[in-house]
Amino acid sequence: MNKKKRRIFEVKQRKKRKGKLRKRDGATNSPVAAVVAKKFKRADKFVGSEEALEAYFIPADGVMYRLVHDPVNENDYRVQNEQEFDGIANTRSDLPFTVAPGSTKEEQFEHLKEWMLSYYLDDERLAKDMLRYHDKRKTDAAKEKFKAKMGFSVAKYNMLPEVGVMQREPDPNTHLVVAEYEDINLEDYRDKEFGLKPLTDYRDGKKK
Repeated sequence: MNKKKRRIFEVKQRKKRKGKLRKRDGATNSPVAAVVAKKFKRADKFVGSEEALEAYFIPADGVMYRLVHDPVNENDYRVQNEQEFDGIANTRSDLPFTVAPGSTKEEQFEHLKEWMLSYYLDDERLAKDMLRYHDKRKTDAAKEKFKAKMGFSVAKYNMLPEVGVMQREPDPNTHLVVAEYEDINLEDYRDKEFGLKPLTDYRDGKKK
């Protein structure tokens, strides 16, 4: 399948999946209802958020994209709150581990998003957003710090339900979060043929 046909195929798949998610949205029996928090990586952060897990998440499935370093490193598969730089933990690592008792479903959801990995369903939208964040930095030093922390390449992942769960309804910019199960190595699901595409390729029109 050439690149143009593959792109068309992926767009169609995203549309089909979004349609399925909307149909499921009113269902009372969530596919995640029977999931026990201890099955997840970072399971200790999910305690008290089971209601949101059931309401807002479904088994992971389909093509997704994530900003990473080249080469991929350990921080690329850690949530930002737990990343380490030069052996020093992220300053946000002191966020509450669990939600307060009696938190609403929406509050639980916001908490969960802090402890899950971010992906996009559209690589061009990911590149557009990340380049905008990069360009907002006012100095070269700040831009280099952004690259060092966030990475500056796009990776593609072919997700399956065995990976974990994903946000039921993506944000308008196609962003969503994923919680992977314990013992899952996300590098095993990275599309090696796609490789690592520098953000500058998207800016310069070299991606295809």
